[in-house]
Amino acid sequence: MARPKGQPKLGGRKKGTPNKKSLRFRDLLEENKVDFEVELAKAIVTGNVDMIKALKDLLPYLQPKISTEVSSQAPPIEPVDNDDDNLLALVKA
Repeated sequence: MARPKGQPKLGGRKKGTPNKKSLRFRDLLEENKVDFEVELAKAIVTGNVDMIKALKDLLPYLQPKISTEVSSQAPPIEPVDNDDDNLLALVKA
């Protein structure tokens, strides 16, 4: 059974800690001096579609996924009155 909403998380990995597979994969790339961006650029320039697909599939193991969840601790964003005078003042500043 899942924990009820609002209850603190107990145990497990701390948020942002990579799992063992992702960490090992990054270590292997570093040990073998593989630069992901350079390899992707080479694949694009040469038009190697299979390599581009393979690198795309490996990307989640290199970069953490971006959360779409909005933090409840973030201050609310207040709307700004963008009339012509305010916009001119912003441009001149």
